[in-house]
Amino acid sequence: MRYAKYVFKNISAFIKNYTGIFMLIVVCQIVCILLTFFSFGVYQNFRNESRIEQQGTSENIDPDKYYQIYPLTPLPEQYHTAPVNYEGLYKEFGEILKDKMDKIGFDAISPGAQSSDFTFFLAYDSGNIFFDEQIKKNMDMISESYDGTMGWTTGRMFTRSEFINGDRVCVAPTQCCNELYESIGENIENMSEELRYGYKTYKKGDKWYVNIEGEEYECIGFCNWTGFFIPYKNLPESIVLTDFPHIDLTAPLTPDEFADVMAAYKKYFPDADIEFDEVELVDTEQIYYYNTNMWLSVLIAVISAVNLALIMNYILTKRRRTLAIFRITGCSASNARRIYTLEIMLILNVLFVLCLIAWITLLLPALGNIFPYMQGAFSAKIYVYTYLLYMAISYVIMTVMIARYIRRQPVDLLKVR
Repeated sequence: MRYAKYVFKNISAFIKNYTGIFMLIVVCQIVCILLTFFSFGVYQNFRNESRIEQQGTSENIDPDKYYQIYPLTPLPEQYHTAPVNYEGLYKEFGEILKDKMDKIGFDAISPGAQSSDFTFFLAYDSGNIFFDEQIKKNMDMISESYDGTMGWTTGRMFTRSEFINGDRVCVAPTQCCNELYESIGENIENMSEELRYGYKTYKKGDKWYVNIEGEEYECIGFCNWTGFFIPYKNLPESIVLTDFPHIDLTAPLTPDEFADVMAAYKKYFPDADIEFDEVELVDTEQIYYYNTNMWLSVLIAVISAVNLALIMNYILTKRRRTLAIFRITGCSASNARRIYTLEIMLILNVLFVLCLIAWITLLLPALGNIFPYMQGAFSAKIYVYTYLLYMAISYVIMTVMIARYIRRQPVDLLKVR
């Protein structure tokens, strides 16, 4: 490369004539590079800890633990209405909780029944309420464990569109079909009273049906567990809610999320004084601590960039006389810019490689004892991106700084300030 000899000559002269300044520049650049790694690592560490704290997926939390919003108060009589009347509530729960909502559960009862004979497990996605698809999987596992005598018996679960559109289909209790109940080894005559439902299935062709309060539903599946599963949009109005909807969660809530859920309950049950089972909430002070550390880490990265700009400015100011001599002896502005840019970029590349080696072999393992998620935040791709970003910012800053001096006339550069 034709500029190589000038670049190495300038670096050699700079080290010899301005040793103290050169060492200061090296130390500052090492600090900048290491701070860039450190700030990124700290940011990612606290971001992960903040996410874990909010989602409740820390190793300190029992993975088998259930998180619920469970009303303990009986549903007042005036709210014993058709489940479809509370569709807005189900959707509000979904919009408030999003991925933290596992499912919404509640029961309904038909006229004359001794206990609830309709069960609902609802999930939410993109503005739609549908039957929780995990229920079928759970029933299949129960069926395997009990050799088919419990859990799922036969057929299928609703499709999302069937439930959302309110199609006249249902999953019926196996106890309502004598033929199927006996096929799993049970005796109709020995059936307990709580398993005797008021609706019996009948066959038309090769399909099973059930008549519920004058409405005919196709039985697409049978489950030996609890109650009828039916899309609430086509449920007769005489079948009414028997309890407050409860919510199963995938993680503990923040106080703000819990307050929003309580407001939704109050909106649809304004006269009810609802008592809830103990609800575990996230420590908001801990989240504030994590977020503060994240922003401090970002601030460190910004300060590092500003420090680099100041160093570049100092270099050019200190060597303006050399630049003036270059220009007087025939060096064009573009050639001078290339020489200085290559000189600084070479220094930065060498320092970056040295810092990277020190970071990977020494600093990162030591810091991993303090920041448990820091080591996992770095990969070869991250180092490449960091290198490219660091060099790109340095190149832009140097180009601006050098262009500022190069466009001056040599006589102006030689003036003492």
